[in-house]
Amino acid sequence: MRTITELLNLYEDFFGKLNAKLTTDPKDPVVRSEKFENPTDAEIDAFAREFDAYIPDDIRLFWKSLKRVHEALVYDETEWVAGRDFISMKYIVRDTPQLRNLAKNYPDDDPIKKLHEKGVQLTYEEPVFLFDADIKTKTGNIHQLLWDGEPIPDAIAPDFTTFFEHWLAAGCFFNGDFNTYREIVKDIVPVHIPEKDNLWLQFYNKQYKSVDEEAQKAAEEREAENNAAYEQGREGIALWRDGEEKEAAKLFEKVIEFGLKDGDEYLVTETICNYSLLCGEAGRPDESMQVLSNFFKEHEEIAYKNPRPLSLYGQYHYERGKLDEAYELCKKAIEKGPMFGLGYYTLACACIRLKKFDEALENVIKAAKFDKDLIEELAADSDFEAIKDRSEFKKALGLGKGEMEFYLLYFHL
Repeated sequence: MRTITELLNLYEDFFGKLNAKLTTDPKDPVVRSEKFENPTDAEIDAFAREFDAYIPDDIRLFWKSLKRVHEALVYDETEWVAGRDFISMKYIVRDTPQLRNLAKNYPDDDPIKKLHEKGVQLTYEEPVFLFDADIKTKTGNIHQLLWDGEPIPDAIAPDFTTFFEHWLAAGCFFNGDFNTYREIVKDIVPVHIPEKDNLWLQFYNKQYKSVDEEAQKAAEEREAENNAAYEQGREGIALWRDGEEKEAAKLFEKVIEFGLKDGDEYLVTETICNYSLLCGEAGRPDESMQVLSNFFKEHEEIAYKNPRPLSLYGQYHYERGKLDEAYELCKKAIEKGPMFGLGYYTLACACIRLKKFDEALENVIKAAKFDKDLIEELAADSDFEAIKDRSEFKKALGLGKGEMEFYLLYFHL
């Protein structure tokens, strides 16, 4: 078996060759690379102590030695992705509490629960690579974890070095059309392991195994119905804004009915939230509130576990002066969506009205961190007049004094 140092040299060389082979315009390289922030031993040890984590020697050496993170994406008629977004220690420290928090969503006898309780992420984008950092078992097994689908609890490989070598042998393939990708990289792959013996490809095929034609046809029909429902939702919004509110409402009801039958909670919650917001836009706040109130009464099991309706319902409450109810709803929203930036924004507004200024500031910081698109709106929002001069507020939004004054002036002309 090769060492991590040897494998990292091969990794750098491979992506250099892949980029040279595929890139036609130097200004638009196929392989995107970023410098990796290497942690010190002290930083790794501090993380291990804080989270009671076992750090295998090969992963420690990988973190300390990785020069750059490489990803190659091709989205044409084939579609494939190679490389991974390995994350630095500061983001591992940031995200591990969220991973642990998600463990409560699984029953005690579910092995996926342990991956949340004891795992440490190596990558960011779902599905993530992570290793078993259980201080008692000290296995260091490498796993893949996803939340959109059914994750496999089995380990990909018994250790990181083995995984990295087999992954390199697959050309660092991540997902997509492997048959096409194989033909592209077969002459530049730095490690040769037969596909039938490749642990990463075995796991990948198991996770994304092919189905028979009948099942495939059924899946395609269901996907078509699902896509049609989402299109009807968009059509309903367009009809409403064209003044055809009754026709739009009928479409929304049809979409919601389909979503409930199909078990598509996202479709249901998005449609209801959009319906409610459109009523508000039309100058009918009571009707807007009623749409959400009915949802929480009739479909409590869905409404109370999705962050967007909770956050919006909280907003409606604080706009009506029901501050304590608003605060509790907004708190529930971020519990259900710990990376839902708009939820922190809404909670910050509720905190301002309750004069919880320090807590409001904490939530503004989190809103900006999890959703960069909110920064301009946060900077311009007059709700935050009481905290806008605090240095933490400006730092979170990346603004100097002059920029802060510009946003407040420009957006309130």
